[in-house]
Amino acid sequence: MILVIIRRGVRSSVATTLALALAAAGCSSASSSTAGVDSGSGSGGQSTPGEDANQSEPSPAGTGGATGTGGSSTVGGAGGSDGGAMSDSGAAVSPPAGSGTWTDLAPVPGGPRSNGCGALVNGLLFVVGGADPLGTDVEAYDPKTNTWETHVKMPVSVNHANVAGLGDKLYVMGGRGSLGTFVYNPFAPMADRKWTRIAQIPAQREAASVGVIGNKIYLVGGAATGVDPPRGDVFVYDPATDTWDTSQPPLPIGRTHAASAVINDILYITAGRKFAERFTEPAGWLTSTYAYDPRTRQWSQKKDAITARSGCIGATIRGLLIVSGGEGAPGGGSFPQVEAYNPDTDQWTALAPMKHPSNENAEAGIDDKVYMAGGAQTNITTALSLP
Repeated sequence: MILVIIRRGVRSSVATTLALALAAAGCSSASSSTAGVDSGSGSGGQSTPGEDANQSEPSPAGTGGATGTGGSSTVGGAGGSDGGAMSDSGAAVSPPAGSGTWTDLAPVPGGPRSNGCGALVNGLLFVVGGADPLGTDVEAYDPKTNTWETHVKMPVSVNHANVAGLGDKLYVMGGRGSLGTFVYNPFAPMADRKWTRIAQIPAQREAASVGVIGNKIYLVGGAATGVDPPRGDVFVYDPATDTWDTSQPPLPIGRTHAASAVINDILYITAGRKFAERFTEPAGWLTSTYAYDPRTRQWSQKKDAITARSGCIGATIRGLLIVSGGEGAPGGGSFPQVEAYNPDTDQWTALAPMKHPSNENAEAGIDDKVYMAGGAQTNITTALSLP
């Protein structure tokens, strides 16, 4: 799933927030097909089955202030954490009901990217992993040039992973069948780009919700396996110390494949599912919405979303949480619904439906547009513009 990594935009009273731009320079074959990886010694840098353990000293974890989307969050990130959430600031104004225009963009290289993960790092929208044979692939999209660039492959195949962008680094934490936890600097000289092991995620989690607040990565919920009931645990990673904190209070209703985003240092989580078997448990689809404030260490319930669904993705523009797509639509397939949550009014607004309904895709908000890439059985990239 694709989770979307987000850098906080700065909104002035007169200007629109400059949100993080998605992605890389033009498509290139500069990356090696063999992954570079270092082994981190941190508190949990041991190898896990199927991972390369022949590695040298760890590189320090990056610090900074970006965010990631989760939920398969996200493409993979979506549908899960796969991906991270975007930070935004400033007063929110809800758009008119039914508004929005969708535009097709350059497709994700390599074909459909089911269960991949998304994150935004310093203007790059990264799509990480996905269902085999693309589980080690990493691409970055640049909305300014409408082009994709191929990056160093992951050292292990991942899907339903939890990804985030913080500072100039990309973090990948766990996923289906994996405890692998890595950091990558996409801005290092080409010869020095490599995946470095960091402190291992406290427990296996897939399709969690991910957000960055105060230079720390928050990973919420998810499941231990594809048949495991979703959890509500909160894991907080601090790159400065390469440690995890598990003392935060859990999400009141555990879930997986939810949509999430960070707005004004508050993590919002909505929709998703509370049962492992998504299609045999209709009551498991959720609309409940919660907000977490790390300063008070408290969860507060907000107004329910309009549509109950899972595998949807969250991003933020204009101080709004935008939730798109998802799995479990009546008759099968993906939901086309797009909804905007305004935290200032605690209200939801239905927007223009997706041009290409999808789920478990990567999503990020940049310069007043929401960009979506990949997803189940698709490699389409599109952008939503609001009036």
